[in-house]
Amino acid sequence: MSEKKIYVTPKGTSKHAWLLRPDTKFNPDGTYQVNVVLKKEEAKSICKELKALYDAAQKPGKKSGKMPYFVNDDGDVEIKLSQKSVIRLKDGTTFNKTVALVDAKRKPVKVNVGNGSTIKAAFSVRSYDYNGCGISLDLISVQIINLIPWEDQAQDLGFEEEEGFEGGSEVEVEEVEPEQENNFEADDSGDEDDDDSPF
Repeated sequence: MSEKKIYVTPKGTSKHAWLLRPDTKFNPDGTYQVNVVLKKEEAKSICKELKALYDAAQKPGKKSGKMPYFVNDDGDVEIKLSQKSVIRLKDGTTFNKTVALVDAKRKPVKVNVGNGSTIKAAFSVRSYDYNGCGISLDLISVQIINLIPWEDQAQDLGFEEEEGFEGGSEVEVEEVEPEQENNFEADDSGDEDDDDSPF
C-alpha cells in the first residue's frame, strides 16, 4: 500500500484549537482539531487541490458531504482539520493518535495553542461515502510560528482578581522525542512569499 500524500497549509491563524489535549464535547474518546484561517489569496492554491479531491470523491446518486473549508463572516477561508484520539477498527482493534507539535525551527514542543496563533498544519486526505460523499482532512502535525498561549486568552472571562489560589503563569514548553518526522521547513523570519492570486 502506498503512503498517503501529506499536505501542508499555508501560514495562517489558529481557531478552535484543541492540540495539546483532545476535545471530548462530542466524542467521549476525544478529537484533536484546529481551523486554519487564511486570507482568500493565500488559500487559493490549497483550496483548489482540496476541491479537486472533493469532486473526485463524489458518487452518482449519492448526496454530497460538507466541504472541508468555508468562507467565514470576515471573508477569510477556514480549513477544518481534525484527528480522533482513538481509532477503532472493524475487528475491534483500537490504537491511540496524537498531533505532533513543533516550533518554528521544527523542534518538538508541548504548548497549549490559543486562538490567533500563527501556524501551519500538516494533514492527509481521506474520502468517505457515508452520510454523503466527501473528504476529511486528518490532522497530523502543527508547526507553531507565533504562539498565543491559551492561558493568555483565559484572562477575559468576566472575573475580577481576588486574593487566594494562584496557579503557575508560565507556559509549559517541554522538549519531547519526535514520534515521526515532521513535514515542515524551519521558519526563520516569520514571513513567507505566496504566489497565489486572489479568488
